[in-house]
Amino acid sequence: MYKHFILIFFTILPICCFALYFALISQKFKKLRGSYRFFGPFLGIIFFVFTFFVFTEVRPWFDEFYKTVGQINWFPLFSSADPVPYLKCSIKTNPTFAYLYSIFGPCVFLRIFRPNYSLIYLFFVSSFVLLSYLLIRLRGLRGWYFISLLLLTPWVIIQFTLPNKEIFIILSMMNFLIYRKKKDKFTYSLSILFAAFSRIEYIILYLMFLALRKFSLKMRYYFIGALITGISVFYKYIPGMSDKSEDLFKYQGDAPFGFTAFLNRLCEDFYLFVLVIIPRIFLNIFEKTKGYIFSGNEVGDNISFVIDVSSEWIFFTALIIAVYKRKVFRLEDDRSLLFWLFVISVVTVPFPIFRYILPAYVLLISFVLDDVEEIKEVNG
Repeated sequence: MYKHFILIFFTILPICCFALYFALISQKFKKLRGSYRFFGPFLGIIFFVFTFFVFTEVRPWFDEFYKTVGQINWFPLFSSADPVPYLKCSIKTNPTFAYLYSIFGPCVFLRIFRPNYSLIYLFFVSSFVLLSYLLIRLRGLRGWYFISLLLLTPWVIIQFTLPNKEIFIILSMMNFLIYRKKKDKFTYSLSILFAAFSRIEYIILYLMFLALRKFSLKMRYYFIGALITGISVFYKYIPGMSDKSEDLFKYQGDAPFGFTAFLNRLCEDFYLFVLVIIPRIFLNIFEKTKGYIFSGNEVGDNISFVIDVSSEWIFFTALIIAVYKRKVFRLEDDRSLLFWLFVISVVTVPFPIFRYILPAYVLLISFVLDDVEEIKEVNG
């Protein structure tokens, strides 16, 4: 029965999310302008129910993991991306640099808060509530829409369960959206701080983006073109690429035709990364959909199926709307510049993983809601 309640909860979330997107694209949101009082209690109930599930499902696993020093043979019904490497790293006394390279941020965070799960969850929720408050103060109803579309996406809300790279990138991007309008040192510094707890590649990318913001529009286009050309030429020499390619071919070696491996071969042997970008974007978005539906894999876990597939189609819906409005292609907009820098960095990885591209959803929502802001200003 308990498992059924969790399944129902994660089924309701995307239904509400798609309904809100339908209201937005069909111009129904004009009728919702006076309904902002509804969003607060509704999202409060969502978070209360989610918190109950977190503390009855995820926290016991977290506590037992530390008590048994990782010797645990069960996993919660839902959680953020595989947290085991981060937890093991926080237990190790002297982790090597190579071990820390890809997981240092969440590992350091866990060492600060370990082993108090309540403080960890409170930190993430408090950070999100603070940023939500600032967004709502800046954007009013548009802020409520923004927060709703985030929390009603299953893969986003479960990022709060355990420390991971994606939640820090999401919080960093939210901070930047606030700084973009507020122009204060606090949100600027906070965006860098959150980025520092994510992956090394992202903090480098984000600092590079902050420098590129000062470039003219022409120079931005030149830089993106030079970046893609450089990756195309030196693709196989990117640090760690050989190991990732080996993993890719190992897992796809038995397939009669591995499209993912084919794309990677185009990059390595024919310097055609520029042609691979678009298909890899779609492969990243539909990682689980492809596995469940197009590859014929059995659905062994209904909860994971709902969380994975619904989140991927929600992301795709936001992307389609942003592309239709052409907001995402205007590099004079800092959000578009950050979006493409982030997406290009994601699709350099040979194997598609949806959670890698997930943080870009923050920027996509802001593109989707631009017209809400314009209508509010005209009618205000």
